[in-house]
Amino acid sequence: MKAFKILWAAALAICLSTACSKLDFVQLSSEKDFVAPTLTAPGAINLTADAIASQAPVTFSWTAADFGKPAEILYNINATYSGKNTVLLARLVGKEYSITADELAAKLIALGVPEGQTVNVTMNIDCSIGSDFISLKSADKTVSVFVE
Repeated sequence: MKAFKILWAAALAICLSTACSKLDFVQLSSEKDFVAPTLTAPGAINLTADAIASQAPVTFSWTAADFGKPAEILYNINATYSGKNTVLLARLVGKEYSITADELAAKLIALGVPEGQTVNVTMNIDCSIGSDFISLKSADKTVSVFVE
């Protein structure tokens, strides 16, 4: 039994000594090489009473950002109207997201978009791979918006 304990202790010591190796640290590309996303759609938002009643989908799409290494990227779509800013859609993944017309109408009205008028809303998309990491932001895009 004593021999078994000695062999067991030796095996454990060998395992512990080989398990403690230096962790590899993978560096992202240089920040100057990062590529920001671009909001590509919609070009216009037309939320008629029929679209709102039927809860028609409105799809936002964008080009993917590039941080130089594979990573889960979280996107936010931002909107500005008449000096008021809001995060319209938050923590999105992938390259597109659909929202129902009634949900989008409520968000746009809360932003101050008037009902029954066509107005221009400035939108952009930003993204990050973590809360304490650099955020990339697209150029602003003017979107024609009508909410009935």
